[in-house]
Order: sequence, then structure tokens, then C-alpha cells
Amino acid sequence: CYHPITYSNSYIFYRRGWSGVCIDPNPLHKSYWKKYRPKDHFVNTAITKNRSKAYYELNTLYPACNRLIFEKEKRSDYNYIKVPTTSLEIQLTQLNICHKKEINFVSIDCEGYDLEAIKTLNLEKFKSQVILIEDCELSDESEISNYMRANNYELNSCCFHSKIFVTSTFS
Repeated sequence: CYHPITYSNSYIFYRRGWSGVCIDPNPLHKSYWKKYRPKDHFVNTAITKNRSKAYYELNTLYPACNRLIFEKEKRSDYNYIKVPTTSLEIQLTQLNICHKKEINFVSIDCEGYDLEAIKTLNLEKFKSQVILIEDCELSDESEISNYMRANNYELNSCCFHSKIFVTSTFS
């Protein structure tokens, strides 16, 4: 997800009137999402399966190297922020949006734990027309691509390390 406008590959959907669920463990962006994209649901959490704590590692010199970790490391050029953890299914149920039709788009950026995150969501119960998920494997045969295909989503396009999957009814 990152910033709601800068480098956002979901902002185009927002400008077309869509709303969505944006999940990112970086707590520094929460106020930006509230200000610039109030119709979206921004979730500041780490989506994990069977993990009780996580840290968002902030690289003060190279922010592009920020990452999610589960044990603190001693590195002088990093700051650590403890972030909450939950499953995607639990988070969406708490937001009471699993069955609402106005959620068309889900964007997942879980700092390398994206496959783990999407597996915490029952894709039969929760039907989003579009799911954008970060996948550093460029192949359309990656684990994430295969998982999404097995759950009746088709790879529609790629934007750098993000893949956009759509349902067969998407138009």
C-alpha cells in the first residue's frame, strides 16, 4: 500500500469511485490514508498466520529497505516499531465488510509475507473483484500466482512487484 497517492497502484481505482481495504504494517502512513483516502479502509497491522508479535523495521537511510520481522535485530541504521498481528479473515470480519458489496479492491503489501497473508483469507467467503498483491517473483507460475489461480482469480497485469488478480466476472 505504502502512501495513499505517491507510488500508489490503487489510487486509480479510488479516483474512479471504488473503495477498498488497504493493509500495511507501516504505522507512519495511517494519517495520510485517513486524510487523502477517507472512503478506503486502511488497516495498520501485520497479517500473519500463527504469529503473536511483529516489528516493522524502518531503515533510516534507505526507506525502500523497510521490512517486517518477527525478532528484533541489532542494527544501528534501523528503528523498530512493534506492530499488531492478525489474520486477514479476522481483520475483515472486525471491520464488518466481508459481505458488503462496496469493497471491490484489496491491496496487500506485507513485506514479503504476502502469500502467508492471502492464505489467512477464505476467498470463497470473501469475494473481491480485484486483489493487488506484492509478489517479488516475476513469473506467472509463482506460489502466489498459483494460489490465486487455484482460487479462481486470473492474473490481469503486473506493475513492478505488484500483481493484479481479477475474478472472471470483472469488467
